[in-house]
Formats: sequence, C-alpha cells, structure tokens
Amino acid sequence: MGKQHSPRIDWGQGKITFESERCTTWCLKESPTVYAIPEDKAREENMKVEFGVAQSKKDQGVKVKKLNPQAKIPTGGSAQAAGHDLYTKESKTIPARGQEVVRTGISITPPRGTYTRIAPRSGMAVKHQIAVNAGVIDSDYTWEIKVVLVNMGNQDCQVKNGDRIAQLHTEKIVESDSYEVQTLKETNRG
Repeated sequence: MGKQHSPRIDWGQGKITFESERCTTWCLKESPTVYAIPEDKAREENMKVEFGVAQSKKDQGVKVKKLNPQAKIPTGGSAQAAGHDLYTKESKTIPARGQEVVRTGISITPPRGTYTRIAPRSGMAVKHQIAVNAGVIDSDYTWEIKVVLVNMGNQDCQVKNGDRIAQLHTEKIVESDSYEVQTLKETNRG
C-alpha cells in the first residue's frame, strides 16, 4: 500500500479503513483485519528477533582478542572497505631492502568457513615501498598476529606503536582435495 491509499488502523476496534473505497474493494483481495498481540508478548518477540539479528552479525564477524590492553582492534577505513586496518603494537625500523616481523598484540578467530589474509596497505606501498609477506592466517591459528613487512625501497622505514601497517581480509574457504590425474583439459593458453 502506497501513500496514496492512506490506510488508518484502529487498534482498539481491529479495523483498517481507507480514504478511498476503491482501495478497499480493488486493492485488497480480502477484508482487512488487524490482529493485536498482547504488548508484553510483542515486546518479547521483538527482543528475540533483535537478539537473533545481532547474534548472527556477531557470528559473521572476526572475533578479536587483545593480548595487550593497549592493542588496537582492526578497523575498517569506510563502511564498504574490503579489509580492516591492522595496527602495530611496537615501534620498529624496517631496513632498506630488508624485512621485519611486527607484532599487533591481538589474536583472532575468523567466522566459520573462512580464513583471513594479511594484505599491504596502499599508502604504505606507495609512500614507503612496504609490502607484506606470509599473508595467510588459517582459521585454527589463534596465536598473536604478526605481520612480515618487507621494505623494497632504498631507505629505512620507521613504524611506530599504533601505526596502521597492513590490512586484514576475511575470505571464504573452498574445501577441496588434490588428487592425481593422467590428463588435464586442453585450453587455448596451454
């Protein structure tokens, strides 16, 4: 029913009326009826629905445990960001043409059927030529997340405690086994 139908609901009488008689006969297939649920029961049902929605959202998210009270939980840069920024829990120098393992102070558990992957941040890559190595975190790895930062530039790079150093992406797992075959399908590429 759109605005032009202007329905009025009389909860006490359990009736719906319209500004237009045409709506009552033309738009509705059966006589309009209002079913009232006692307020306490309606409130209880609404709470169950809201709790279920909140719980299902929680079950779909990455569970994060702070191993250090000052550690930062990963955050999204925007509402539609593909990944969440990871923050360092220590200050370190990434040597020119070298790499360092940097602590985050957190451990995680991804949602069922997923794993997480550490990816570089565009800003770190462009400004400081910093890449990320060893990015896959299996769903059963529950120790501290550490990020391998690789400096591909000719100058040392400083990261300070609390800096955004990488992104955490949650990805679906397609469970499959490897098995040997005698031939593979031919393709144009070969």
